[in-house]
Amino acid sequence: MTIPSNPNYQELWLRWGGLAILDNEQSNDLLNHLHAEVKAGCELIGKTATEQVTSGSSSIFEKILPHIYSTTVSSVYGGYFLFLLVHKINPETDNLKDRNSTTQLGELWVQAFDKKELDKKIKSIDPVIQLMLDKIAEMRLEQLIALTPEIIKWKYQSVVTIQQHISWCVYQGYLLGEFEQNLAENTL
Repeated sequence: MTIPSNPNYQELWLRWGGLAILDNEQSNDLLNHLHAEVKAGCELIGKTATEQVTSGSSSIFEKILPHIYSTTVSSVYGGYFLFLLVHKINPETDNLKDRNSTTQLGELWVQAFDKKELDKKIKSIDPVIQLMLDKIAEMRLEQLIALTPEIIKWKYQSVVTIQQHISWCVYQGYLLGEFEQNLAENTL
């Protein structure tokens, strides 16, 4: 996916950071600007990642399941919001709720997931944007550790499993934005 020419990466990062530190009321207002299909997609991806983390694993993950779930979902939103900002869409002021093209978003993402096309799309993301997405995932893992400090005592592989799924969620959020944009361009 191409990005607008000459993006100001520092400004993008600062704007994304501003969204990341909103209080609960402001976060809810922000989410109210989104189309229901986007919210459902973010929830589904977060749920899928949470299930993958906990499947076939010891009960160690079950102790913090609500925190894992909220972290994976917020990670998806983090990637999605970065996509919007990269494409000069302000999620705080633009009314994304009424986009008609967004109604097929979940179906499009599931098709790409089933066809194993998502990795190819990830590789096409601008390298600096990829670094930002990686940093978002790192920040979300740190937030999870702050909420559940016992993670520090876990086996390395258990923490890596969580980290990989958080990272996957961030990238999937970015791709949701890309799919939404493609739908909008194809319906104009």
